[in-house]
Amino acid sequence: MLIISLVVVVLSVGAGAAAERPVALLFPATAGEGAPPAIVTEATQAMKTYLRQTGKADVIEFDPESVVIRRAVMEHRIKPDDLVGVTTPDARLRLGKLLGVNIVVSGDVSITDDRVTASVWLANVETRKIWRTESSAGIVDAGDNDRATSNALQSATSSVIYQLANEALKGVGADAPVTAPNPQALTTAVPQIEPTEPVAPAAEPAAAADGYLVQAEEFLKAGDEANAILEYRKAVNADPANADARIKLARLYAKRKMYSHAIDELERARTLDPENDSVRKELMGIHEARGTPEKAAEVLAKDADKNPKDASPRLASGDYYRDKKMFEEAEEQYRLAAQADPTNPVPHERLLLLFASQSMFNECRNQLMLLQQLDKDTDPKVIADRYGQFASLADQEFKALVDQYDKGAASFWSRRSTREYYYDLVKGIGIRVESIARFLEVLKPPDDLVTRHRRRILGCSLMSQACAHMLRYLETNKTSERDDATIMASEARKQITP
Repeated sequence: MLIISLVVVVLSVGAGAAAERPVALLFPATAGEGAPPAIVTEATQAMKTYLRQTGKADVIEFDPESVVIRRAVMEHRIKPDDLVGVTTPDARLRLGKLLGVNIVVSGDVSITDDRVTASVWLANVETRKIWRTESSAGIVDAGDNDRATSNALQSATSSVIYQLANEALKGVGADAPVTAPNPQALTTAVPQIEPTEPVAPAAEPAAAADGYLVQAEEFLKAGDEANAILEYRKAVNADPANADARIKLARLYAKRKMYSHAIDELERARTLDPENDSVRKELMGIHEARGTPEKAAEVLAKDADKNPKDASPRLASGDYYRDKKMFEEAEEQYRLAAQADPTNPVPHERLLLLFASQSMFNECRNQLMLLQQLDKDTDPKVIADRYGQFASLADQEFKALVDQYDKGAASFWSRRSTREYYYDLVKGIGIRVESIARFLEVLKPPDDLVTRHRRRILGCSLMSQACAHMLRYLETNKTSERDDATIMASEARKQITP
């Protein structure tokens, strides 16, 4: 499936400029859906080749190191900052105007549907008038798919460039309309090399990247972040798989609050090296700095989606959501982890902790039963640690409920709250105390804490009875029910202290 979408921005000149050819500033094509780096590079070169072949424009490529741009910086016509983040049409038109060119050219390449489609738009630097058209070419694979893809790219690109040259650059160069080259001969414009044996990758890109990185560090030491960004970009272009260079570039973008650019760089790094933990952490950190922690969590969730049978990324994703107080999302990830590895007790332990932190003890009980079924031969120390952790959470909740009960009673007896309010409060406390008791009934204590464990359960039982008697008092006004509630609550409090 192959579609190559090519977006080209070209500034045309008026009819009065027939005697002079306009100058086109060509930006590198960028990768869209399904486009490998090699096809992007070829698309850029094809755009340059065919625009020159029309005879209607002179072309210079956008390169911060080119003589034209360096001279413009030295002459203070543009600043280094002007060369950073030049990705939008407006930014490219502005830079073109600063450089004094007539035409700006940019491209985006995507691949699908066994066809190459070049979608092109042209705009005048001065008038900002836009022309748009597109052309497509089918991929005929005769045994060499790469060659066939290249041929289709050449055909689509040449066709759309020539169409737009005739529309937007009328009166420039020759009077007669220009015609695209024969598609059968298009590959001569960008020669294709067919080696008879494997060719080792050249060492220059990596060496060049090292040099750019050193220069970037020098600029950083001097406090020149704009030029440091340019050097890092050149390092990335020279060695696209260099994740460290992309991370450093992304950090500088983020420091200047250019978060979209930082995220784009790290997403490309993840595409090249999906298992790189440093890139993943850096990407999550930038999402957090941008104030979108939910996007950071999605980074982990997407990793988990790629490995549906592996519980580990699901657990990591759940932990992140939990730490960010996104409890529903955390629960979903933990449950997916349990589905991915049904015999693994860890997802159930994570769910148990999650529910306990929200005082959801009925849910805690269900997860604890599953956990203990899967973890029957647990080491005694693990049992002791688990008991200490969850018993402590149960104690905290129990003490909080007793405190609510006492404060509610004081408010009711002093007439600061209504009977209806106090009734609902006591009813809710009774339900929650019962859920703690049911949880404690399935929580296995270590041998030396059996007696203390029984006291915990007794305290819950007494408090539940106190609530039941108080509810009957509020319904009947019988003082015996109120007195029984007072006695039961007093006894329950005694069980709180070990």
